[in-house]
Amino acid sequence: MIKVLLVCNAGASTSIVAKKMKDQFKRIGKEAEVWAVPVDQAQTEHQKADIILLGPQVRYQLDNIKEMVNNQIPVKVFNQQDYATANAESIVNKLITLFGIEK
Repeated sequence: MIKVLLVCNAGASTSIVAKKMKDQFKRIGKEAEVWAVPVDQAQTEHQKADIILLGPQVRYQLDNIKEMVNNQIPVKVFNQQDYATANAESIVNKLITLFGIEK
């Protein structure tokens, strides 16, 4: 099972993306846990994640989050267009390509 932590400002819109991503993983037959937290909760939540995606609105936190996880967990920023349109299919396909997740 792949575990993807989504980090954003407050968690509202990113929770929608998380649900759509879970549904997309299910559609392709891949078990995944996807959840969203505000950036101030990343400190406690990151330990459960295999991958961390930052919402575009908190991209300024990229270096801080990478340092926090000591470069042990991949941290990427959402593609702004994919995030804005909640395009879970595109996001999941990019994760599969970037991190070699088997379909």
